[in-house]
Amino acid sequence: MLPKVRIVIPWQALLGLVALVFMGHACTQAIKEGQDFSSVGIQYADAMTELIELTTDTVIDDDKYQYRIAGCYYKLLQLEQAKIEYQALIERYPASDLVDDSYFQLAAIMQSKGQLPEAERVWRNFLVRYPEGELFLDAKFNLAGTLEEEEKLEESLELYQEVFDKYDNKETVSWRIEKVRDRIKSRGR
Repeated sequence: MLPKVRIVIPWQALLGLVALVFMGHACTQAIKEGQDFSSVGIQYADAMTELIELTTDTVIDDDKYQYRIAGCYYKLLQLEQAKIEYQALIERYPASDLVDDSYFQLAAIMQSKGQLPEAERVWRNFLVRYPEGELFLDAKFNLAGTLEEEEKLEESLELYQEVFDKYDNKETVSWRIEKVRDRIKSRGR
C-alpha cells in the first residue's frame, strides 16, 4: 500500500494564482483554437472545483493526488502539463489502480494534439496491458480513430468492425465504418 501524506496548502493563495495564470492561458488557447468561451468557463469551473477539493483534503494517497492534479491541468486545457502529470503517475506509482486510466488519458491527449504515432503506440500498449479493463473497448475505438487519422484505413476499419457488436454507441461506430469504407473506395478510383 502506498503511504499517505498530509498536505497543507494555503489554498486561498493557490486558488488566486491558479485563477490568474490558467484562466488567462485557457482564454488564449480558446482564441487560438476558435473555441466557444462558454466551454472554457465550464472547464475552468470544473478545474477550480477540483482544486478546492484538493486543498481541503488533509490526507490523500499520492497517486490519487497526482491523478487529480493531472485532471485539473486537462480541464484547464493545459494538455502538455496534464501529459507530464499522467506520465509521472505511471512512472512513480506503477502498481496504482489509476495507471490504466492514466495511460488512456495520455493517449487521448496525444491523439487530440495530433501526435498520432505516439498515440497509436500508447493505445496499442493499453490494449495489451488491459485486455479485461473497463476502458478496453473505448481504447480500441480510439485506436481505430488514430489509425484512420494516420490513413491506415484498412486496419482502422478492421478495429471498428471488431468493436461494433460490443460498443454502446453503435450508431457512431456504424457511421465511422461507413466513412472509412467510403475513403477506401475513393482511394481505389
